[in-house]
Amino acid sequence: MKLGFSTWGMATVDIEDAIPALAKIGYQGVELAVAERFPTKLESLDAKRRTLIRSLYATYGLELPAIAAHSSLLLNQRDAQQQSMNRIQGSMELALDIGGNAPHVVITTVGGESGTWASIRDVLVDRVGDLARLAEESGTLLAIEPHVGQALHTPEQMLELLEKVSSSALKVNFDNSHFLAQGIPVEACVSMLGAHAVNTHLKGVDGVEPNFQFLTPGEDNYDYAYEFGLMAATGYNGYQTVEISMQVQARPDYDPFQHAALAFERLSSSIPMTGNV
Repeated sequence: MKLGFSTWGMATVDIEDAIPALAKIGYQGVELAVAERFPTKLESLDAKRRTLIRSLYATYGLELPAIAAHSSLLLNQRDAQQQSMNRIQGSMELALDIGGNAPHVVITTVGGESGTWASIRDVLVDRVGDLARLAEESGTLLAIEPHVGQALHTPEQMLELLEKVSSSALKVNFDNSHFLAQGIPVEACVSMLGAHAVNTHLKGVDGVEPNFQFLTPGEDNYDYAYEFGLMAATGYNGYQTVEISMQVQARPDYDPFQHAALAFERLSSSIPMTGNV
């Protein structure tokens, strides 16, 4: 396995500063966040900007584990929903453009609200099916992330989506923090979803919904090594990627570089790494 960091945790940092700093800390890969609030939002990445980003990855010897698109798939307004779908398709093109020979993974959550699965399932199957077909045609992978509080939030729902869409390009972004926040045992989650995972996110959790907060690895006592071992037993040997929650980023004293270093210090001794660190 390899240790990565998502620029989701660096919404105020230019990519020219983020890449060198993360490489210096020791990360092997950097997941690129391209949603609206980021300096690398998809719409801003013209040919010149993409060439620069590709060069930064090459210069600092980093891989691109995934593109974090995170666009809702359950918007009611047609124009807004089409824009969201276009962002995910554009992220697939971006992954191919700058991702080199790495697996070309695009991550998204689905949006919506918890408790609505039965009413939105068929719509979601249709929309994810459309995106999965685009992924198949382009040679990319679409990784859906179950998310606490959203319409798709349990391992069982994710398995149902995988079964109904039935596409080789549809995979899972495994973020166990969202299951921890629901009180679901990690063993059950890995057993159901580990074999379908092509990327992971790592963050800590204090409490269970509705009274919980996310933490940066290193602020918690979670046994990450145990989770890594469970994932390895399913055959997973990809990236373990640190994602700093927006809850943490909202702190007045939040320093993205300090949190990136804290997480690396906490995790690097726990993960069975491959490659150079």
